[in-house]
Amino acid sequence: MCAFCGLFGNNNPSWLEVRSDSGPARAARLTRVRRANELLSIFRLTLSDQQGAYYVLSGATGKTEVINSLSETWVAAEKILGKRIDPLSADLLNRLEMRNEGAETNSF
Repeated sequence: MCAFCGLFGNNNPSWLEVRSDSGPARAARLTRVRRANELLSIFRLTLSDQQGAYYVLSGATGKTEVINSLSETWVAAEKILGKRIDPLSADLLNRLEMRNEGAETNSF
């Protein structure tokens, strides 16, 4: 499994997506959203958690998609952007690497 698939899960319902208001489960869900947004921001997309019940993916133009699990993120992103996305494209991976190198350089 690639890192992106691990981040977003697979197409099957996951124990990660079970709604829970417990502190640790909620914190883990919000961490997954934050990590997803690190990648999605390259496409000017934002993912938000809606009280642990579902997610909303929003584009820079105001288009939104309601999704039930992180595994639906890529399909929703492609709908919003109107184009296919290859999460393993060399260009995307290079942009992520450059971003990470910049963060390491700027950190104290």
